[in-house]
Amino acid sequence: MRSEVSHPTARFAQFAQSVRWRCWGELLILPLLFFLILVPWAVAAPVGGTPDADFHLNSILCSAQNRGGICRHSTTDARTVEVLTNTEAVNCYIKTPTDSAACVESALRSGNAEMHRTKRWNSEGAYPSFYYRFHSLYAGKNLVVTTMLTRLVNAALAAVLTGAVAGLLGRDRRRNLWLTVLVTQVPLGLSLLSSLNPSSWATLAPVLVFFAICGAMERDSASVKRRAGLVILAAVSFAYGSGARWDSVVFCGLALLAALAWGLDFSALRRRFRGVGAISGVTVSLVVFLLVIIAVSARFLHSTVLGDFFAAVLGRDAAERQSRHDIFMNLLNIPDYFLGVFGLWPLGALEIDLPRVVPFLGFAVCSGVLFLALCQASRRTNLIALVLLLFYVAMPLLLLFEKRATVGVYVQPRYLLPLLTLIVGVWLYPFNRSALMVSVQRWAIGLGTTVSASVALYAVAMRYWRGTQYLPGESTWWWKGVPGPHFWLVMEVLTFGIWAVIILRESRQNQPESAEKDLRTE
Repeated sequence: MRSEVSHPTARFAQFAQSVRWRCWGELLILPLLFFLILVPWAVAAPVGGTPDADFHLNSILCSAQNRGGICRHSTTDARTVEVLTNTEAVNCYIKTPTDSAACVESALRSGNAEMHRTKRWNSEGAYPSFYYRFHSLYAGKNLVVTTMLTRLVNAALAAVLTGAVAGLLGRDRRRNLWLTVLVTQVPLGLSLLSSLNPSSWATLAPVLVFFAICGAMERDSASVKRRAGLVILAAVSFAYGSGARWDSVVFCGLALLAALAWGLDFSALRRRFRGVGAISGVTVSLVVFLLVIIAVSARFLHSTVLGDFFAAVLGRDAAERQSRHDIFMNLLNIPDYFLGVFGLWPLGALEIDLPRVVPFLGFAVCSGVLFLALCQASRRTNLIALVLLLFYVAMPLLLLFEKRATVGVYVQPRYLLPLLTLIVGVWLYPFNRSALMVSVQRWAIGLGTTVSASVALYAVAMRYWRGTQYLPGESTWWWKGVPGPHFWLVMEVLTFGIWAVIILRESRQNQPESAEKDLRTE
């Protein structure tokens, strides 16, 4: 007699139930909640609100050729454009954090009288043009509408692309991707992903490339179609980041190399092909790709910087750049960039100091999760992560050496956030949470990240709404026709808390598995 489960109707019902939860529970609800988490951050700041906001806004308006009433290119100087509004005047509130951002309304009204000449735009190709051309498709005369649309589109792209990659991964890998986002993006990542800064595209691109390629190489992938989909999403993620920042080409390239190094089983390849030809082909391909990454990296540094750097480390003449003592002190202060990701550095246009509970909770949660992951990490995983960590330390050291600067000047944590997210993702990709993470730890992670994100958003919203030293009767700022800041704060707490609970919850179907035993391709 057939069992109830083996009956076709019962099997179909069981399949439909699993598909229903998979489609609506995790594949759609998590990206939707992530987008709803980013919306309050997009609303909390006025026009501007990020570093070099006027530069990026002008670049969006002027990326195409002459647009009547929006941007006019100079016929005598290619670096000069004329925009409808003085976007630099919109930043009137940046130097006075004690006051609200009320001055932005008068700046927007006064700027519409005549065209304003400026050189603050992407005339020299400091950033890839694709990001600006994409957003110029809907840019218009109203800077408020253009700014909000750009922020919401960037938030939606981050949520949709992350959800798409996660949706094609296995259940455990999917949750580990969301766990990586959870423990690395509070609060700096949330602020960037919902801004008009090009970093909004570059922040998550490398870790998405890594997870997509690793997922495509797993032997337990469900189908060829799923593997093909992950490869396509890896290419889309690569273009997503590279189209916004040049350094994202390097980070996404490192992510691709890290995924290949993690997923390829070179001993199996050697046994299968019984020779060195195939291995040599793979090696040559990786070496060529690495040389391309080095060549692209050289774009950011003059040809003599690397040689001068090692000369200075050895105590020789360093072409008057930095002494060995300066380099050593910069090395000791590199953790400042790590802590800056979690809120030690100011947000906004680098003028909003956050309560110290924000970086404390962010650092504690991320470090705790990493310590758990290290208990299971293999030698190969640790080696890949340590190589990436070396890049994380070397890149700011070289940039600071080139500019003769110290930590805190020129290089910002947002430049390194994509690489830090990738490093955490490398350790968390094979993480088996069911084996090590208990209920108390899940609640601590969820509560810590929720409090950190909510307090950070509160600090940002209050700074722009009424300033850091508000007195009754002083002018305040907020969007016309939009619910007040307290509505968005409540929305952030609720959506972030639900999002964290879904990510951290333990599935009843979870079966203990070895950390990396059966993940690589044969």
